[in-house]
Amino acid sequence: MSKVGTSALSSPSVCPPCDPQSMSMEDMMQRIQEMEKLLQEKDKKPSCPPTSQSCPLCLVSPPNMPVPFIAYPANSVGTKPRVDSELRTCPYSQKNPVCLECARRFYRNALNSKRTYLRCLGRCCFSDMKDGTPMWGRYGETGRTANDSPCPAMYAMMDANRIGDTKCRKCEKDCGTMAELVKHNRSGCRDTCIQCNLCQKRVPKEHMDEHKTLCFRYCVHCGPRGPKLTIKNRSVFEEETMTPHFCENKVLRANKDGTCCFYSCNHKLTMKSILAGEHKMCSEIRKGETTICKFTKFELEAIREQHG
Repeated sequence: MSKVGTSALSSPSVCPPCDPQSMSMEDMMQRIQEMEKLLQEKDKKPSCPPTSQSCPLCLVSPPNMPVPFIAYPANSVGTKPRVDSELRTCPYSQKNPVCLECARRFYRNALNSKRTYLRCLGRCCFSDMKDGTPMWGRYGETGRTANDSPCPAMYAMMDANRIGDTKCRKCEKDCGTMAELVKHNRSGCRDTCIQCNLCQKRVPKEHMDEHKTLCFRYCVHCGPRGPKLTIKNRSVFEEETMTPHFCENKVLRANKDGTCCFYSCNHKLTMKSILAGEHKMCSEIRKGETTICKFTKFELEAIREQHG
């Protein structure tokens, strides 16, 4: 046992134990200063990988309209966001920014898969997908609004140094500067995808008019050949006339006592009352009696030709 202890102390790679009784005050202060220097050097070491020249998601170099992620710092275990923490710019994505479209697709896939927490690419931050933060608030600079550019300071620096790809990767148009590329991507590009208000699908802007001819709301009693409907203030209206839709094909039902089942009607459901027009309001369509067209172009044409 004594031999093992002597060999361990004589080895130059093992630090001898510090005995405070055998050390003077000067030696102890020197020892403390050495430990402080070691701690400072450890803090200076970067916790993130070196800067990449390509997007970590699509691996395209250089990233198109680069943006960092905005997320919460991870807890000590690294399983979820730190308690009572605030949103910050992710250190990893600040050194390794991703393309703007890649960032949107990254979060959109997480929302579609109904994930609660989303870990960043450097595994140092978490995004809470149910905290109510909008899509545009999860990337770019912190404190910006929906109409602001994601990273105006970084894009101005890139334009001043003439770095970065200023070509739109959707329509191949060269915008010249990063600022113009952001404006073009937001409103000028014909291939920019926008979300349909009915089916919630993302459709290219130039194809939205054609998409609306196939995507519309209609009455379940009339079918796709009936009038196109829209909902406003929880009421159903016909798109062309903006008047309530009174459906002739709606089946009226009576209660056990013979009164009409419609919530605001107290008349008896008889042939006499129907011919007198007392149940016209009962044929008004509610939101639950409508649906969204899910047919393809060829199926919709065949249905309309079949029914005239």
